[in-house]
Amino acid sequence: MKKRTLVMFLSVMMFSVKAMSATCVFNEESGVITCSGQGNAALPTDMADKTKIKKIIIEEGVTSISSKKGGYGFNGATNVTEVILPSSLTSIGAWVFYGMSGLKKVTLPQNLQSIGYGAFQDTDLENIIIPASVTYIDGESLKHTHATVFFEGSPEIGNDALWTTKVYCSDCGTSCVDNCSGGCRVTPTACSISENGAYVVSEGENVSYYASRDLLISDKPCANKEECDAMINAVRDGKSFLAGGKFYKNLSDWASGNYERKRIYTVDEAEMVSKKAGNRFTIRYK
Repeated sequence: MKKRTLVMFLSVMMFSVKAMSATCVFNEESGVITCSGQGNAALPTDMADKTKIKKIIIEEGVTSISSKKGGYGFNGATNVTEVILPSSLTSIGAWVFYGMSGLKKVTLPQNLQSIGYGAFQDTDLENIIIPASVTYIDGESLKHTHATVFFEGSPEIGNDALWTTKVYCSDCGTSCVDNCSGGCRVTPTACSISENGAYVVSEGENVSYYASRDLLISDKPCANKEECDAMINAVRDGKSFLAGGKFYKNLSDWASGNYERKRIYTVDEAEMVSKKAGNRFTIRYK
């Protein structure tokens, strides 16, 4: 009996996997750069005339932003006033928004993990919140912005990343810049959050209380801790609050001086106003 040998040939298929990348398109008529897709978005920072750019939109799905090869940020893109970043973003690359001198505000997403070297250098940011998710900020990333920087965590910070900025930490003291390598060249200000949510700022012997972060940014302190507590508690309960002898519906009205001019006081409110003015309060019935 003849033996048959079964020969099996295995064919090996080679797959070439292309890294996911987003596509960025510039609409010259509207002046908007829109990046959509998955993965990394390489911004066209090598454009000949960057003054035509007015707005940058990074759509959901993009996880990182980088400068296009050969580009050196948006130096010269002086008309960009708005940058919209998605919640999917985890990394901002080096020099990406460098030189956007018209950019005053940007909201960093809560999933962001790293900010690259010089990413926002020489922009005109007024204030910026660094989410607790950020673990690393590379050197010179906010240099020359003169921004007020709010840290919700304590990331590792590269050399001169915060040069010329003013820093507020979520913790007491200056723990948010403890991990700063080299010379931070920063003006740290102790900022703790009290039990009721007020911002307590201590600069030397001076202590100020702010009812919200927005009021801290606009430098609108409460008269004292008690007033701050009363304002926050009233807003939390959906009630008007008394400040400076006037009633306000919310904190933004108080900041702008828009008090309630026509209203009927309850007995308790009338007594509060009288005490504030130093008057004697009595109730008369008819």
